[in-house]
Amino acid sequence: MLIHLGTHGSHLVQEIFANASSFIRKPATLSTLVAEIDKLDWYSVHKEGLGDLYEGLLEKNASE
Repeated sequence: MLIHLGTHGSHLVQEIFANASSFIRKPATLSTLVAEIDKLDWYSVHKEGLGDLYEGLLEKNASE
């Protein structure tokens, strides 16, 4: 999907996804990551904490 987005669609979409890659190899891991991110109440989180939260989720999933 990342390769497709990097070569199709609007010029802006192509620029964003050009040479994109993912370290997630298992569909179940990606599904868990998306589900956990979806559980977050983005409107109640302080903006400063979002970066730390995001990095923590990525690190946790990378180790799995």
